[in-house]
Amino acid sequence: MVAGFGARLLGSSPKLRAFTKLTLIETIGQLEGDLSKMGRLSPDLQRLLQVLIAARNETVVEDIQKALKRKQPPRTISVFYGAAHMADLEERLSRELRYRPVADTWFTAIAVDLNGSGLTPMEVDLVRKTVKWQLEMLR
Repeated sequence: MVAGFGARLLGSSPKLRAFTKLTLIETIGQLEGDLSKMGRLSPDLQRLLQVLIAARNETVVEDIQKALKRKQPPRTISVFYGAAHMADLEERLSRELRYRPVADTWFTAIAVDLNGSGLTPMEVDLVRKTVKWQLEMLR
C-alpha cells in the first residue's frame, strides 16, 4: 500500500522523479559501486549485504566454472548484475578464474535530464551535498 502510494507520487511529478534519480545516481557515484564504503552498518545489514553480494557472486563464479567444464563450453558468457556486485565479482573472476579485463564498456543505467527536470541548480547542489553528508555520517 505504501509502496503503491510512493510509486503513484513519483509518477505524478517529473520533478520528483528527477530528484529521486539524482539522489540514486549521486549515492551510487559516491560509493563507486562498493557498498562496503558505507562504513558503519549494523551487523544485520552487514550480514544481509554479505549474502546479497558475496554469496551471490560466489554462485556466479561457480556457475561460470561449471559452464567452462562442459564438453563444449560457451564461447561467451554474460553476467548481468548491479553495480554493487562489480568490485567483488571482478576480484573473484580475476583471482579464481584468472580472468583479466581487456576493455570497459559503459552503458547508462539511470539518467536524469537536469535541464528539463525542473530542478534548480540550488536543488541539484543540495541533493549532492546531502548525499555526500549522509554517506560521510555512515563512514
